[in-house]
Amino acid sequence: SDVCSSDLDLLVVSVGGMAAACVEAASLANRESVGVTVVDPGWVAPIPKALLHLAARYQKIVVVEDGIAVGGIGSNLEALIHSELPEKEVVTIGLPKEFFAQAKRKDLLAKFGLDAQSLARKFISLQSGGSGLILENNSSDSKTFEPSDESDR
Repeated sequence: SDVCSSDLDLLVVSVGGMAAACVEAASLANRESVGVTVVDPGWVAPIPKALLHLAARYQKIVVVEDGIAVGGIGSNLEALIHSELPEKEVVTIGLPKEFFAQAKRKDLLAKFGLDAQSLARKFISLQSGGSGLILENNSSDSKTFEPSDESDR
């Protein structure tokens, strides 16, 4: 696991090609006094034990992936973290499980709130206890960020 930046409020697990956006978002959130540690585990199956040890130091863990949020890699990470560290809040940020028109990666990430600016707003909201963009999924402690209304899609 590579720790890309470090502070102690939120642990952000960057999956896929999301490390750069997460590090930039962490920097933006830090300007608002929200400390964000970004880690890129390098691989997610099997989940590195070092990642669990790191997650134990945080109350909130955010998984950011450029794949489908519900049922994707983030869901697997959530399940493992909840089984090992049941008191932790785990949030997955990723793409919605729906068909969307083909476009450039950068444009799709921005459209679905996976660009650095949007991620920073979500990190700040999470740290301040906000829930405006959070949709509950089936797990009692896990949350998934998806666009807040049809105009975002």
